[in-house]
Amino acid sequence: MKKNMQILARTLKLNIKDLRNNVGQLKDKGVPANPRRIDKVAYNKLKTSLFEKDLNEIKELLVIPHNDTYVVLSGNMRLKAYKELDYMHIKCKVIDPNVDKQTLQKIIIIENTNYGSWDDDILGNEWEPELLDAWGYDLPDLNMSVLQDHEGLNENTEKLKNKFVLKVSGKNQDEIMSLHNELQDRGFELELRNE
Repeated sequence: MKKNMQILARTLKLNIKDLRNNVGQLKDKGVPANPRRIDKVAYNKLKTSLFEKDLNEIKELLVIPHNDTYVVLSGNMRLKAYKELDYMHIKCKVIDPNVDKQTLQKIIIIENTNYGSWDDDILGNEWEPELLDAWGYDLPDLNMSVLQDHEGLNENTEKLKNKFVLKVSGKNQDEIMSLHNELQDRGFELELRNE
């Protein structure tokens, strides 16, 4: 049986001058440049949220030692924002430099992957939309102007704001009935039709 290797060496507050974004300098360890991107709007939201609250205490950067510096494995966009916000020290989780290539690649992907999905209904009804927006989450909009452009819908627009139709098709009747029952249990009014 393979012995588990220590991956996390330590948690440290590091001088921001010693931190480097991953631009490919870890290729010798099998780690290509940071594969993540962020658009300008999302980046500005990230920067604002970091400026308003010091989230670094609960969400450290994940780094690995490299040539007397530390290269970011997870948190490259946050590092860029911290530098622009003139931070001096950043709390980091430091990965053991002897971790193998596959483990490093796995860490990068897992740390930057969102496995779950958001329940827009709960977020839209139980959270403050302005705060969600400030934190970088975009609630989907129902574009009512598109609906109004269709003939005969102008007078029904208000009714449409609160009524949506979900069409479900499939070959497994048991799965469809299970979904029907689940939605009904959650308070949705449902009408079953066989087309």
